[in-house]
Amino acid sequence: MVDTARWGEISALFDELVELPPDARARRLAALDTDDAALAAEVRALLDADGRDGVLDAGAPRVLPDLLVDTAPADRRAGAYRLLHPIGEGGMGVVWLGERSDGAFEQRVAVKVLKRGMDTHAILRRFLQERRILARLHHPHVVRLLDGGMSGDGRPFYVMDHVDGEALTTYAATHRLDVVARVALLAKVAEAVAYAHAQLVVHRDLKPSNVLVDAAGEPRVLDFGIAKLLEESGEQTRTGTGLRVLSPAYAAPEQILGEAIGTATDVYALGLMLCELLVGRLPRQRSSVPAQLAQEATHETSERASALAARLAAADVDALYGSGIDAKRLAQALAGDLDIIVATALQRDPARRYPTAAAFADDLRRWLARRPITARADSASYRIARFVRRHRLGVAAAALVVVSLVAGLGIAIWQARVAREQATLAHAQAERAERVKELLVSIFQQNDPSLSKGEELSAAEILRRGRAALETTVTSDDATRGELLMTIAEIQGNLGVWGEAIATGERAHAILAASVGPNDPRLVYAYFVRGSIYSDADRNQEAERDFRSALAILEATPDAPPERVETLREKLAYVLNVTQSPEAAIALERTVVEASRRRLGDDAPAVADHRLALALMLEEGGRYDEGLREYAAALPILSRARGAYDPRVCEVQRNYAGLLDRVGRAGDAEPLLTDALACYEKLYGVDSRPYSRVVFSRGILLLGQHRLGEAEQDFRAALRASDSDYMHAHGHRYLGRVLEEQKRYAEALAELAEAERLYRAADQPHDIQRWRARADAGYVMFLQGDARRAREAVDAALAGIAAEKGDAAAPEYIRPLRAQGAIARAGGDLATAIKAHRRWHELALALYAADSRDAWQSDYELALDLVASGEAGALAEAASLLERALPAARKSAAPELAEIERTRRDLARRLRPTTGDDDAS
Repeated sequence: MVDTARWGEISALFDELVELPPDARARRLAALDTDDAALAAEVRALLDADGRDGVLDAGAPRVLPDLLVDTAPADRRAGAYRLLHPIGEGGMGVVWLGERSDGAFEQRVAVKVLKRGMDTHAILRRFLQERRILARLHHPHVVRLLDGGMSGDGRPFYVMDHVDGEALTTYAATHRLDVVARVALLAKVAEAVAYAHAQLVVHRDLKPSNVLVDAAGEPRVLDFGIAKLLEESGEQTRTGTGLRVLSPAYAAPEQILGEAIGTATDVYALGLMLCELLVGRLPRQRSSVPAQLAQEATHETSERASALAARLAAADVDALYGSGIDAKRLAQALAGDLDIIVATALQRDPARRYPTAAAFADDLRRWLARRPITARADSASYRIARFVRRHRLGVAAAALVVVSLVAGLGIAIWQARVAREQATLAHAQAERAERVKELLVSIFQQNDPSLSKGEELSAAEILRRGRAALETTVTSDDATRGELLMTIAEIQGNLGVWGEAIATGERAHAILAASVGPNDPRLVYAYFVRGSIYSDADRNQEAERDFRSALAILEATPDAPPERVETLREKLAYVLNVTQSPEAAIALERTVVEASRRRLGDDAPAVADHRLALALMLEEGGRYDEGLREYAAALPILSRARGAYDPRVCEVQRNYAGLLDRVGRAGDAEPLLTDALACYEKLYGVDSRPYSRVVFSRGILLLGQHRLGEAEQDFRAALRASDSDYMHAHGHRYLGRVLEEQKRYAEALAELAEAERLYRAADQPHDIQRWRARADAGYVMFLQGDARRAREAVDAALAGIAAEKGDAAAPEYIRPLRAQGAIARAGGDLATAIKAHRRWHELALALYAADSRDAWQSDYELALDLVASGEAGALAEAASLLERALPAARKSAAPELAEIERTRRDLARRLRPTTGDDDAS
């Protein structure tokens, strides 16, 4: 048996020489032969074993006799560590719980000791390689190598961190992790495996029991006992014949069949672990009979995770996730991207899997961030769905080109109907298709590293190059060139690069106008796209001109599709809302509603959509009662057509509830918000951004009901899930209002300052929300006692709102007027206070119900102004206002109720003597 000192020398030389190239290794061994031939022979034997298939690559019958029996070292020690009890066992060694026993420091560790009788060169080589592999890996989610050496009875050992935790799947079930938390957990595991791959290490035996999760919820990858180094020769990446020492349920097909092993082998195991983590079972069953196992590995297919989830019994789902989800909802959560991620990792052919664990981990992170994953084709519906869910710009331009061109097929069909000569049209369409193909090839080639010189191109840059390619393409079909340029302009507009979109659109229109007749249907598309870009860029006069031009062509075409006419009129109505007045927009939209009703009937979903557009215009125009009628008529139609759990239905429920709350009908609004929350939870989950937006709306309702603690909780939750500066700004503004009501003035002011900063950063054209934030901040300054700054802030806010709204009955005026009146009254400027509060009351009556919160609050504040004036006539009016305010305040259980009643009693006492003198006279 090799003694401890000699083993240490052999081990150190092996570690040194195994990393050397063959020529350098030979020179080093030759020198060692001269110094110590016996030592050189021992090291050479280990190196030779390292160059052959190892024990774990051999057939099971050749190794099983050596694996059956083991005992602890005689003194139950391994170097400075006392061995307490076994905690695991593998093919080569036993893992013991150990503790440091030399008095240097106290430490619980895991100690792996080579099994007795396994000190052949092949086994020693493999054991040393495992130690060498662990020594290379320094990652927070990989168990650390701490020490190593030789036990008293001559067996090598090494010392690792002891992870006091649960196996991956056990931890997830015990802690009832939701789908998002499970994916996030496995993403960390995949990142650890990716790190190992970067160190040229393939694990080869990944499974839930080899990943422990500690009390802090952090995973640690264990057991690199059968890992391979990728720098080994090609032959060494192939396994030997016979049954391999592996875990058949988690082995990749190439492991079972003795084919080449690489990083994709670990990716396969990660895919299996993800599936089991999500649904509690593997996507296929394997035999334990070796011959049958090999046959299955050749032809097996894997079932989708969502399909497995759909068949789970209620008890199984409860054991995995608890009572908050059922099999149907779990299947819905997994369908789509997660199904595709699992399926890609489990491809039979390693070349079709994720090439590395890093790529797999990246797609998990993309899913968690609700970004498009890389494992699926850039289909139009997929890209648009992710674009809408994230509300981000920068979706891949090439995919959007395809979307726009496909959407344009409707126009092409219509063009076919109105063309005079079918044969000529067919030829033109064929040429157009060829031009489209050339454009797509050109755009997709922009991502070719040989053309882009290795740089990553943004969507905007791809479109610039696409436009340049179109401008320089030699073609006799200028009309097609113009159409395709207009398509690029449309996508540039979607990306928010307005200057480029307008320039491209104007160039496209010029080409088309010079190529086709003045009433050619292709100009409708051009006017529609350019008008939409102008509208989005806040150039509404030009947008109105283009929409009117498109409508003129359509209305002069006898067989123009009526739905296109209605769509264009609706677009024009939105613009008129800005360029003329809400009344002009409402009038035009009513013609759209009536035309679609005559054509389709009252219960058609398209009619409901137009009525909802009308509802939004009526709401913006302050005609709330009419808007509520449109919502009430359209929502049931939409729900019947789309079902209760549809994104559009959820959105309408939220908007409808918001208007109900605005007019003081919180009791009617709350059930709608509850339905919208249930809808979004089912569709996207409680951690989704759509769900958080309804939570935000509920916070506004709760604030109006003075349920301040609940409102604060909702606004903070919405802020955590917000997906844009603009929504963040809203969250901070409303949170500031809650904090103001709670008299937490310093916190409120900080939130409102952040809101105003974010509103400015969002740079929304004609946005007055920043002025509302400024006014709210001014009111808080007043409550803090800083009347001068408060007055400046509120006056600036009112001027900013007036620049946008003029004399309109706009709700944006209400809170600033309330603040202006309060500041003026405190400063003794009763004329300004009375004027501000009278206008507040007039707006409340124009916008809301007579018993709304703003109606009775403005009565009360105006009464206080009049009482402060002390004039007899003013006091009488104040008494009348208080009498009018009290019933509504009592009905809403307002916190100001006690103060209103006290003011009324005091005023009655002041008026009583005056009344008596008058009566006596």
